[in-house]
Amino acid sequence: MQDKISEIKNLLMVDINSAREKAISLLNTVDGTGTDPDKAAVYHLMGLVAYYDNKAKDAISWYGKEIKLREKLNDLKGASDVLNNLGVIFYNNGKLDKAKGYYEKALGYREVVNDRRGIAAVYNNLAELLLKSGQAAEAFAMHSRALEINRELGDKERIGASLQNIGLTYLSQDDYELSLSHFQEALVIYNDIKNKPTAIVIMINIGATLLKQKKEAEAKKYYEQCYEESKSINYHYGLILSLQSLAHIEYMQGHYREAIRYNEDCIRIAETTDHIAEITTSLSNIGMSYGYLKDYTQALKYLHDALVMARKTGIKESISEIYVHLSEIYEKLADYKKSLEYHKKHIAIRDELVNKETTKTISEIKTRYEVEKKEKEAQLLKEKSEAISMYARKLELSNNSLKQFAHVASHDLREPLRMVSSYMGLLQRSLGHNLTPDQKQFIDFAVDGAKRMDTLIHDLLRLAKVDANPKISQVPLSSIVGDVKSNLEVLLREKNAQIISPDLPTIMADRTQLMQLFQNIIGNGIKYNESTQPTITIGYEVHGPNATLSIADNGIGIPAEYRERAFQIFQRLPTAKQYQGSGIGLAICKKIVDSLGGTITIADHDGGGTVFQITIPTSLVCV
Repeated sequence: MQDKISEIKNLLMVDINSAREKAISLLNTVDGTGTDPDKAAVYHLMGLVAYYDNKAKDAISWYGKEIKLREKLNDLKGASDVLNNLGVIFYNNGKLDKAKGYYEKALGYREVVNDRRGIAAVYNNLAELLLKSGQAAEAFAMHSRALEINRELGDKERIGASLQNIGLTYLSQDDYELSLSHFQEALVIYNDIKNKPTAIVIMINIGATLLKQKKEAEAKKYYEQCYEESKSINYHYGLILSLQSLAHIEYMQGHYREAIRYNEDCIRIAETTDHIAEITTSLSNIGMSYGYLKDYTQALKYLHDALVMARKTGIKESISEIYVHLSEIYEKLADYKKSLEYHKKHIAIRDELVNKETTKTISEIKTRYEVEKKEKEAQLLKEKSEAISMYARKLELSNNSLKQFAHVASHDLREPLRMVSSYMGLLQRSLGHNLTPDQKQFIDFAVDGAKRMDTLIHDLLRLAKVDANPKISQVPLSSIVGDVKSNLEVLLREKNAQIISPDLPTIMADRTQLMQLFQNIIGNGIKYNESTQPTITIGYEVHGPNATLSIADNGIGIPAEYRERAFQIFQRLPTAKQYQGSGIGLAICKKIVDSLGGTITIADHDGGGTVFQITIPTSLVCV
């Protein structure tokens, strides 16, 4: 049975029609005389065939039958595979909440049976959700965990999936070089294992990356290759992606008739499957193309058709976008009443989405509060029981593990990087003048990469150590500022910078952490500063139960839309790309302030620059 199923799965990659026929034949055999495990395996195969054939409803139906059998057989691993696949289907259809529910349930099952390969797969899928909701740092961390597991297991296909996903994460952050390198590495793997459908999707991603780099001609070649290869294996989803991508290029170049033709071809293929979201996108794009051609009758027809399809998917963002397009077309027709009507509908959906997000955030905060409250109550009970000794032992073991990690991170992981730098230096010296300019540049790239990775490991270690065994004592903040001046003496002199500070209070905290906090913020204020005399001004005020420290600079500033993200790990501002850094410094600052029970925010400084406002409880201030 398993041999037949494996044969059909391999056939999926090259001939979907033949795979479907063989799967149906196998289904007819097991439905009559097969055991429950055999039936479950074939139902899974049928779901997989339907998924590759882009028939989501059929796939959901087959997986529904399978999961009933898996749960009846108490086969948690098999059930988790089904739940994960269902999550993928709902994710592709834009139903993210449902997808998340299936992924989390699948992860729970896989952790119970310690299915590491399966755990890595769910990490990848959950990371895609995080990325789609704008949480790039969290997505990167989860994809990296998945890649680590897959490398341990030596699973080439899963390694390829992780590389592709990390490439998408870098793409979301506009880091095109790293994005392309990960996509290319993944493409080599999928071509090697002859998984054409996934290789096609990766080529589409490479095309998208090239397009963002304004390399339209190169991107178009990738899209045309994707189309031909999708056509050769009758891969509908690849055809749809290729046609929409080609349409997008034509639209960007003002070739609206060509864009319409590609989108119409896309719709014809998508109509044979369950890709409603793709049909909606193509209808909307055709409508906008006709709008640019000033054929407003056709534009309205296609946009209204797109609106009907968007309402079927229930994706509010798509509906809102179509309302905007309709408003624009009616405005061009001087039908201001209709234009205003659709604009109001767009605003209503925007407000609904904002309110929904706010409600969700409040609910999450409330839930977190209840959980923390219960945990504290449970802790108090533990302290009164004999179980406290066992708990303390677990903490001791955990701390020992953390210490071992710190040792590895600070020594073993950094040692290979030092070797790379050293041997590259030896290579450069031994070859001397025989090196070509290109070869010298390659060596410089390798050395620079090793140095940046060493810095990143060092900074990650600093972040991990923030709340590890803090040593609380009375710390005069004026002495901290004095130490920071000494540490930054060279930078202050080079930049002709000055630090203006009044007498500051003494607070109860960890001295090392406060040094990190002040030096990070003050150092950034001087580093990211193009003034003739960079100036850091420190202030202190007390307002009722809170004390506020302000650290202002006259530097390049931080745009309002980036201020929340500035405290996330690996986040760097577009305006700061010419400066070196790992994007971890402000994440460390936030973690330190959080450990004090305070808050840190960013505001504009009068006359230009940035003000970091650090609010802490006055109970920490020594009288």
